[in-house]
Amino acid sequence: CEADFRVSAAAVAAALKAYRLDHRRLPGSLSELAPDYLAQVPPDPYSGAELVYSPLSGAVGSAGERTAGPPLK
Repeated sequence: CEADFRVSAAAVAAALKAYRLDHRRLPGSLSELAPDYLAQVPPDPYSGAELVYSPLSGAVGSAGERTAGPPLK
């Protein structure tokens, strides 16, 4: 699951960067990234639910076993 989480988090981080460049702000939710920046928002590989996202900091994490480190910007 750790490797899957890292891949998902990296894809979301890249999409967040692109979104912020285009809109000069972070999205209010990860669902705003699809379909323009991601085909679909990847699920949390630990829980199967949505990834945890903080629109204030841009941090992406997991509700399952692992939580993310510093914000992915």
